[in-house]
Amino acid sequence: MTYEYQKLTPTTNADIKGYEEALDYIFREDELKNIAISGSYGAGKSSALETYKNKRNNIKFIHISLSQFGSMERQDDNSGEKSNSITEKRLEGKILNQLIHQVGADNIPLTKFQVKREEKILPIIGNVSVVAVWGILIGYIVKYDLWKQYLTSVGGMLEDWLWFTLYPCMLFVVGVIIVIISVFLIGKVVLYQKSQGCFKKIKIADSEIELFDKKEESLFDRYLDEVLYIFNQSKVNAIVFEDIDRYNSVYIFQQLKEVNRLVNIKRMRDKDKPLKFIYLLKDDMFMSKDRTKFFDFILPIIPVMDGSNSYEKIIEIFKSMQVWPSFDSQFLQEVSFYIDDMRLLKNIANEFNIYSNNVMTTGQDVNKMLAMMIYKNIFPKDYGDLQLSRGYVYNIFAYKSEIANIEKQNISRKIKVLEKENEEMKKLWQTSRNEINEFYDYKIEQARWNQQVKNKLILEKEKRIELFDARNNDKISENLKEISRLKILMDELPSWHLREMITRENIDDIFNEKNINVLSENEVFSEIKESQYFSLIKYLIRNGYIDETYADYMTYFYGESICHGDKVFLRGITDQKAKEYTYKLREPSKVVSIMNSRNYKQVEALNYDLLDYLLENNDEESVQQYIHDILQQIINAQNKEFIFQYLRRCKNEKLFVHLLNMQWENIMNYMCESENVTDEEREKYIWETLCLSTDGDLSVINVDGVLTKYISQNTNFLCMKDRRAKIAISNMEKIDVKFQIINFECANDDLLKDVYEKNLYTLTFSNVCMMLKRFYDISDDEKMIHCNLSCIVSRNGEPLYNYVVDNIESYIDVVLKNCQGCILDKLDVIYFVLDNKNIETDIKAKYVSYLKTRINQIEKVEDKELWRALLQYDVVKYSLGNIFSFFVEMPSESRIDLYGYLNEHSNEVLSGGWNDEFKTLNEERQSDMFDAVVIANQLDNNVYRFILQNMGDSYEEFDVKDIEEEKVNILIELNIIPMTDETLKFMRQEYPSTVINLICNNVRRYCEYISKNIICVKEILDVIEENVTVEDKLELLSLVPNEKISIRDKGYEDEIIKYIVKNNFDENDIEQLIRDYKKASSDFKRIIIDKFAECTEYLLENEIKVPYDVCSQLLSRINGEAKWKIFINSLPIISPYNCIKCLDLFESNDDVENLKRIFIGKRPRFENKKYIKDILTVFDKKGWVSSISESDEYLIAYGRKNETIMKMVEDNILTIL
Repeated sequence: MTYEYQKLTPTTNADIKGYEEALDYIFREDELKNIAISGSYGAGKSSALETYKNKRNNIKFIHISLSQFGSMERQDDNSGEKSNSITEKRLEGKILNQLIHQVGADNIPLTKFQVKREEKILPIIGNVSVVAVWGILIGYIVKYDLWKQYLTSVGGMLEDWLWFTLYPCMLFVVGVIIVIISVFLIGKVVLYQKSQGCFKKIKIADSEIELFDKKEESLFDRYLDEVLYIFNQSKVNAIVFEDIDRYNSVYIFQQLKEVNRLVNIKRMRDKDKPLKFIYLLKDDMFMSKDRTKFFDFILPIIPVMDGSNSYEKIIEIFKSMQVWPSFDSQFLQEVSFYIDDMRLLKNIANEFNIYSNNVMTTGQDVNKMLAMMIYKNIFPKDYGDLQLSRGYVYNIFAYKSEIANIEKQNISRKIKVLEKENEEMKKLWQTSRNEINEFYDYKIEQARWNQQVKNKLILEKEKRIELFDARNNDKISENLKEISRLKILMDELPSWHLREMITRENIDDIFNEKNINVLSENEVFSEIKESQYFSLIKYLIRNGYIDETYADYMTYFYGESICHGDKVFLRGITDQKAKEYTYKLREPSKVVSIMNSRNYKQVEALNYDLLDYLLENNDEESVQQYIHDILQQIINAQNKEFIFQYLRRCKNEKLFVHLLNMQWENIMNYMCESENVTDEEREKYIWETLCLSTDGDLSVINVDGVLTKYISQNTNFLCMKDRRAKIAISNMEKIDVKFQIINFECANDDLLKDVYEKNLYTLTFSNVCMMLKRFYDISDDEKMIHCNLSCIVSRNGEPLYNYVVDNIESYIDVVLKNCQGCILDKLDVIYFVLDNKNIETDIKAKYVSYLKTRINQIEKVEDKELWRALLQYDVVKYSLGNIFSFFVEMPSESRIDLYGYLNEHSNEVLSGGWNDEFKTLNEERQSDMFDAVVIANQLDNNVYRFILQNMGDSYEEFDVKDIEEEKVNILIELNIIPMTDETLKFMRQEYPSTVINLICNNVRRYCEYISKNIICVKEILDVIEENVTVEDKLELLSLVPNEKISIRDKGYEDEIIKYIVKNNFDENDIEQLIRDYKKASSDFKRIIIDKFAECTEYLLENEIKVPYDVCSQLLSRINGEAKWKIFINSLPIISPYNCIKCLDLFESNDDVENLKRIFIGKRPRFENKKYIKDILTVFDKKGWVSSISESDEYLIAYGRKNETIMKMVEDNILTIL
């Protein structure tokens, strides 16, 4: 089927079903004069009307087309109103111009709007002749004398012919003729001026006469009669105004409606059919309901096609093309949403057919060609700019590299975020959610008064919990994988098509990016960005229908020439403007055939497709040189970017790596040590080298073991996902690789298994634990930490077991550093380690120090050098057999460890069993052990006491030195130390602080067996203050009968105090006895009074004041002068009543009675005696007398009545004579 080109003109055979009846109604009803046929552009308004005209030949139409494309001419901003009027006048002028030419000049002969037509020559000659004659005649009158003189002088034939002009009468005749001709000419001018208005003003001298008003009026207003005349003379039924709405002027509608009304008024008078004005308008011409007021009838036209049904029209038009099967129906469906105009669709189809027949070649995409045609028709200016390497779309693709850089930056930021998250998860020291909660709850509580800090801590806590959960869910491994993917993505970005870079997130930034405007010399492309079809460009580029190959769809392609893209690459070499390494070459063979040898030494020659072609054709000598030149460029510039991006393409990598390694000396030093190479890049290149290199290559590049060292120290090297694992492992084994740290989370299972089986790893704790997890199926971390060797020994056929046995000492050293101070190995494993001769003793001792599993029998450990450590670290199970074995087998200096062990097991020691087990030893060992325990200051006191108590032994004479005081007291308590003279002397010398305890514990023996000459009073006094029986104390006091013993501030028992006061009285205790007298028992009071009576002189010498109760008892025991002195000394502390009672104890005489009378206010007279004077002096101090009168012979006391005494006398309680 051949494609039939589509016309863009209105059709005359449209389906007007539904419209025909409405149009008939319009022309039938005379009242309908202004009719609007409305619809969007391309809806089919013109086609509907043309079809109707074709069916109704009897109706005459005139079409006035007012098409305008693009914007109106720009006007000065200061003349807006003038601009509008000019626009309206232009519209009116256009309407009149088209109307005049369609009506015909013959139908409007009276109009002053003349249509250019062929003029007849005779009227023109006649008019010119009249004017010429008129001028000659005027000259004749003005220059008559000169003419007369001239003609007379010439004479001859001329004078004969014009003789009549010489007569004066001719002047009159000529004057009349001039008047006639002037009237004729003036009439002509007036008529012309009236019809054409050719003269605006007339200037005479300094005055001007305006012929017309300067005000600019509407053409319709100025020439209304002419306009009405022309419209009326059109002799048609309807005048159709097309595209008048493009001017967006409501004024023109008002003018036309007024004209229509006036024309139809005249027609009605003439009884003619009315003239109908039909306007083809878009629906939105009027913004409100005003259109229903303006128009008499509105006929809406339903669009033939819009974005919702254009797909069917596309199928209808394009289906006849040969390329129809190659179209993507999805593309046609989607792009149809943007095509809403039938004429536009037809033109797209026409242009597509032409381009597809002339431009398209094998391999080109019909969908992309159609996309270019759609773009060309909707944005023709930008399409033209694209051909000239400018414009919006051109700059979008020119901006691709910048888009790639922006995306790289975004990806880089994502990588940094993931790396930071991994770092935070690794630094997280808490091991459980509870730890995090406890830690932050404490800090939050501390900051409870600072709300800002508290809120910050709450957020930090939530973040930590989130990180903890993520870490437990293997988020670190996921992040590492994502980082690797993103880095690969960064490298691949420059080779991506623009459509691959566009995402939902960045599409608006890309198509509205200001930098595009900068690239285009500040052109803002507002006409594109503001277009309703702007989203079409987005769609076509985003989906790749317009891509980097757009040039292939815009011009002819000749089979022998290189494609546009390859030509751009070669142009870049010539211009020394390098393209990205990933730039696609469609036919690299043709590119190579054009390039010369010098080009390969240029940086612009670095291209992956070009290098692929060269490596694939390496057999040719010239090609080998080209490869060498390219590689040398890479080496000289250390262009790692090119290397690693090329390797990621996984094409020709083996030959590439081999040639690069052989050509680049010390390449491994660069790859392994350079700061410019990232860890991921190092791993990638080393891996490729391992997998792709021969033994010879490895020996050349592994200088000073740099390759071995790097691989051994690389954590993630086994994370490579590659099927070439066997080759890599084989080469690792050849260069003696031993992995120090392995990232087991991402390690390749096959690689890890080979490394495990071939022991290609160091025996680090992390490595061993991960091997146990992977190959022993042990998941308990605590078990691996504390029972590591037991886990390994449990499967002694595994490679790990053999590897550990062969390296047992270094392995044990690793375990000791990582067991967290706790080893819980099984007994057979413990004996295996402790008896292994390949392990140094000090390492075994350290192993023992971490053991928490106890050995049942110490004798099973053959290496007795470890016994001390076994007890020291409490690794031996408590048993008397183990204790006695250690005591017997080990030297005395090691017993300190035994004592420490016994202290640790004090509860078990105190549980019993010692007596029976101890008796099983022979007497010599019993004696040795007893002596050893006695001096064992390191033993706990309870253990010490218990062991010695159960041994049941003692000394006859004790002379052991350097025993702690507490231990000596225990020996005393257990009666191990005897009470003898020699022992007592030894104890006083070596352990003086324990002597009292020894005496207390052996009072009876002390009293009975200790020689009198070594008895010490001080010791006895110290003992009676101790907790011994009263009987023992009395017995001890009996040993010192003549010693004065003070009871002052002593807590002696009452019996002891009585005994001491009675038998060992110390006068210094008198004052205390006086204080305690009232509380003393009656018998003790008698003892006290007896002792006071014996010590009267002491009382008087020291002027001791005794209270009434003591004084009264004491006065009854003594007589004479001492009695009065005791009384006088005691008076200061005796009341008046007690004073009288004391006086009653004296022998009655005048002095005694006179002293009593003082208390009842008498004034007794006394002989002037010393004791009386002393008594009265005290009375005076106490205020009992008002005054004392003294003479050489007498003393008179002026007594004061004491009310209490007076009352007692009255009541006969006291008797005073």
